[in-house]
Amino acid sequence: MDIRDRTVLLLGGSGLVGLAVARALVPHGPRKIVLTALTRAEVEPAAEEFRAEAGGIEVATEWGDMFWPESLKDRSRGDVLQDPDARARLLDDLYGDLTDDVVGRSHFASMLDRHRPDIVVDCVNTATAFAYQNVFASASLLRQQADAGECSREAVERHLATLYLPQLIRHVQIALEAMRRAGTGLYLKIGTAGTGGQGLNIPFTHSEERPSRMLLAKSGVAGAHTLLLYLMARTPGAPAVKEIKPTAAISWKRIAYGEVRKRGRGIERCDATGPLPIEDAFGAAADSGYRATGETLEGVYLDAGENGLFSLGEFETLTALGLMEYITPEEIADDVVREIRGYPTGHDVVG
Repeated sequence: MDIRDRTVLLLGGSGLVGLAVARALVPHGPRKIVLTALTRAEVEPAAEEFRAEAGGIEVATEWGDMFWPESLKDRSRGDVLQDPDARARLLDDLYGDLTDDVVGRSHFASMLDRHRPDIVVDCVNTATAFAYQNVFASASLLRQQADAGECSREAVERHLATLYLPQLIRHVQIALEAMRRAGTGLYLKIGTAGTGGQGLNIPFTHSEERPSRMLLAKSGVAGAHTLLLYLMARTPGAPAVKEIKPTAAISWKRIAYGEVRKRGRGIERCDATGPLPIEDAFGAAADSGYRATGETLEGVYLDAGENGLFSLGEFETLTALGLMEYITPEEIADDVVREIRGYPTGHDVVG
């Protein structure tokens, strides 16, 4: 498809890959690029940065949870699941019939209706968004409550809201119908293998058990998503559908010196106050073996976007040959632009 004078919607456009794709599109002269993110605080600074490079291209922004109804898009998951009315609305749209009203209430469909994009590039890590709701912990809690005779309607509804496949299926159904209505010509998904190209042993996890059930669930959701997109591509009236699936770590955003943060908070520095026997060092007695300094950890780090901050040693290990290795956002963006323009890359898994 010719990109010139087209409107492009970049889902997850404020992220590491999304901004690289936006920059790669600029030389091809789209009329308008819409960047989206989960929060306004993420997308507005990214859009401001990108406008300085966009020339005469119109840059618009959207924010909110794209998998939820428009009325809930700015609320946290915990907040929604604690609210009986909001929880009921979410589950009705998730498990009910796919009606015009369900599509119309969707934040994703509303964005498509507002901007009528010719091209949608989906940089959102959908598999992570669903798999890390952690159905395993939810199922364990539900069984404990059932054993105690405390299995309430709320507990059941909370568990239903963590099941992956109903969420994925409804997302794909809404995406197809919304793109039909908007007249979208091409949908390109940047997918994931879930493990950075590693095997079932998955030596690197997000601090879970090895092999990580949630990480394997992420791979399972990513594979299911690919097959649903394969079916979408063969549906009459659907846009052209493509997916590219990087199978390595994606890095990096920047290298910097400063406060090392985890989940938005600085990591507290502590000093040892005395030696501890090995049998006590990893138990409750360890609390008496250190004191807080009141300072946070600072150092040189590599910012890998959604994957967080890495030290030099961590990144060297992660990206070693035979392990995850890595690919740059710019390499992915080049493939995205080539696939949009109809030039084969050999890296597409749906096309």
